[in-house]
Amino acid sequence: MSVQLRLCEVKGCSFVRVGSAYFAANEMCGIVGVVSLEGPIESSWLKRSALCLRHRGPDGEGFFSSSPVGLAHTRLAIIDLEGGIQPMSCSEGKVHIVFNGEIYNFQHLRQQLLTQGFSFRTRSDTEVLLNTYKAWGLRCFEHLRGMFAFIIYDERYQELIVAKDYFGKKSLYYFASETLFIAASELRAILSHPAVPTSIDMAALDAYLGMGYIVGPYTIFSSVRKLKPATYLRISWSGGKIRVEEQTYWRLRYEPKQALSLQEAIEGLEEKLKEAIRLRLVADVPVGALLSGGLDSGIVVALASQLRREPLLTFSVGFGEKSDELPLARATANHYHTQHAELYADPEPEKALIPLLEKVGEPFEDPSLIPTYLIAKLAREYVKVVLTGDGGDEALAGYSRYGALFFNEALRSLPRLMLQVMHYLAQSPLFSRLKNILAYDGRPYDIFMRYKTLPYPARREYYNTDFRVYLEEYLDGLWHESLASTNNLLDLQLNADIHSYLAYDLLPKLDIATMAASLEARSPFLDREVMEFCARLDIRYKAPPPTLFRRSWQGKYLLRKLAERWLPPEVVRAPKKGFTPPTHRWMTQNLRSLLEEILSEEGNPMYSYLNYRQVEKITRLYLDGEANYSYMTWRLFILGLWFMKIYKNSVCKC
Repeated sequence: MSVQLRLCEVKGCSFVRVGSAYFAANEMCGIVGVVSLEGPIESSWLKRSALCLRHRGPDGEGFFSSSPVGLAHTRLAIIDLEGGIQPMSCSEGKVHIVFNGEIYNFQHLRQQLLTQGFSFRTRSDTEVLLNTYKAWGLRCFEHLRGMFAFIIYDERYQELIVAKDYFGKKSLYYFASETLFIAASELRAILSHPAVPTSIDMAALDAYLGMGYIVGPYTIFSSVRKLKPATYLRISWSGGKIRVEEQTYWRLRYEPKQALSLQEAIEGLEEKLKEAIRLRLVADVPVGALLSGGLDSGIVVALASQLRREPLLTFSVGFGEKSDELPLARATANHYHTQHAELYADPEPEKALIPLLEKVGEPFEDPSLIPTYLIAKLAREYVKVVLTGDGGDEALAGYSRYGALFFNEALRSLPRLMLQVMHYLAQSPLFSRLKNILAYDGRPYDIFMRYKTLPYPARREYYNTDFRVYLEEYLDGLWHESLASTNNLLDLQLNADIHSYLAYDLLPKLDIATMAASLEARSPFLDREVMEFCARLDIRYKAPPPTLFRRSWQGKYLLRKLAERWLPPEVVRAPKKGFTPPTHRWMTQNLRSLLEEILSEEGNPMYSYLNYRQVEKITRLYLDGEANYSYMTWRLFILGLWFMKIYKNSVCKC
């Protein structure tokens, strides 16, 4: 890996070097909970499962065992460095918890609980969460602002409560049979148990080929499931049999809309974001920020800088490509005199892919996982906590595909002859965007499918047997479930993205990459109150439809208006670029020999499910210059790499 850190033209810029070890052996918090009716829980396995999660919490580990329940925890200390040790038990010793995440309003909750007669032995948010559960039971979620995955063993009722935060920022997986239940932060901790089968889930495989990631509740293994956002499990075991009850505790509502003027909406968004950032700056360790050249992270840095006396530490990454946003990130850093470090990286992706895929535990296409890890590794040289801009696109309609909703509706009203001419023009590469807009002229749901998936007929070409249309069934259900929140087309798509792309691609990527570097990431846009405020905004404040006087479509209208107050003009005006590493260069240069080896090996377990001839054909076409097959070749390569290098050793060897 070639890594270069350059001194930026920013006052107080930091300059550091990344160590030679790509993945250090002693690599935030990781949690495990088990109920075993098969016999005593082996302490050796409980310790082994914690070892699988050591990179998530290098500051310490702890265990609890009282038949039939066992808990394990690895810790990255952020708040109350001495007193927040887990597993933690209440003063009566009847309720026990392991917890990953942060409760940002823990100080306010602590004061509330003190007035109700609760006492505290520590300053940690873990003890506040434990007492919040004791005070309000399963209504505790109404009081929490934060990111969390936790497991509570309530001896009073002989129950295990397993819960995940509102948007799924912290990962949690589980396995359940009649005599064994395991929940953990990562797949491999569960797979380390000898009783957990490792057969492939056909629905998950189909989901991956359709979207490049696996939507919950599926995982690539048929025996293990993802806990969905805003959901808890209630596990009981009376009568010699484990029972699992699932419950959704919260939904994002888009109606009724708030009657706000533009000025009121700008002020309201700024107030909500400032409060969310203020809460996320609370820590007993240094806090920094990941800074791209976009609006989301730029606004976070701008508002955070106003809430701090000392300069904020900021970190950016680029690949030396024209699409890099480093100049824009530098402009924001310079504007607020942050202590800024830039990472120019030309990584050897083969050295990163396998360790990161091991931590994901299943096929995961998103190539920005690698640069996200690299920038997290850089930030960890200085801080244990960083702020990020994740969630802004889903809150305020930042993706260009949302514009197709408006254009498609307008195009369907045009004369048929004109549409035929436009379809003809769309065949030219010069009109690729027009082709996307015209791709479906039916239901709005079809546009969602067009932009988010490889359609089933196309996927089927890669299969050696016919599978059911699992992914379409899932997305169709998700789309119609969203109707309960709103019947507005844009909000429908935002809601669907929050429960698919955000929950199962963007947030797992951030969690895995930062945890691999033992760094905690906090996302102010994903504060529950910020998201609720944005959801109920009139759509003209998110993405105003094009008009005669405003012919171009541009998302995040309200955020741009807020950014005009705080960010340099060139940052406000810049089009969205995304965080995309040079995968084409990787596949045709750095990874070419590995790609050919993985996809041409007929003994690859992947070909128990896929059509070897079709995959080989696509691979050869791509390597011969057919750029249209780039994304599918990368998707197949990651799948083949996972099968060859990870699936064969799917039982964790930590």
